[in-house]
Amino acid sequence: MKVILVEDEPLSLAFLQNMLGAYWPEIDIVGTTGLEQEAITLIQTQLPDLVFLDIELQQGTGFSVLQHTRNIDYKVIFTTALDYIGITALQFSGVHYIQKPIDMDALRNALDTMNAEAYLSSSKTALVHLLQTLDNNNQPAHLLVATMEGPCYVTLKDIVYLENEHGGIAIQEAGRRISTVGKTLKEFENLLQNKGFFRPNADQIIQLNKALPGGIVDNKIRMINGETIAVSWKKEAELNFLLSSQAAMD
Repeated sequence: MKVILVEDEPLSLAFLQNMLGAYWPEIDIVGTTGLEQEAITLIQTQLPDLVFLDIELQQGTGFSVLQHTRNIDYKVIFTTALDYIGITALQFSGVHYIQKPIDMDALRNALDTMNAEAYLSSSKTALVHLLQTLDNNNQPAHLLVATMEGPCYVTLKDIVYLENEHGGIAIQEAGRRISTVGKTLKEFENLLQNKGFFRPNADQIIQLNKALPGGIVDNKIRMINGETIAVSWKKEAELNFLLSSQAAMD
């Protein structure tokens, strides 16, 4: 397996080289670099099977490398430090990544996941969604969620609200309800931060532009699907401000 390491931190690069060389003899490291343009050239000339791709490079980004080599068929394992924007883009699309500092367990899990048969098709879909997000100035159009039937992409603009339900979180669209597993409402709240969503009570998150005009009445707000959502008195002022700001922008 031909592998390229795109990593600008010497310690992380040395760790990957040493561990991959010692424990995965089938891996042939055909190039390393910490520069965006060199990474693009390496991928174009070496045609690797797998690229370990750091998001933040000293000169450029791993995302830009991916965009410039989108027509070449290779697998990707992203590596990243605590970069909120970068991690959010990966989480929305479902692309696998390793958090720095990299450890042996994370590396083994990443390679095992990549080699799993089910990963092959899902990873291509995830990369397509990631590229769409990057092309849209890091504004995701879809969110990958886990359900009992398997992974599912939800279109963000179709979500009316999310709420706690037994065993997971339900995502309510205008004509469809999706039961998800694996994430708490707080995790969804963090993920949807600054994406036009608001948590008006302990059990629900609404999409602001799905609220009908009229504001809060009797501690409730009516949504476009006809349902009403309770609003905690502690959240009323903030929600009124957000709705007024949104109305002024429309």
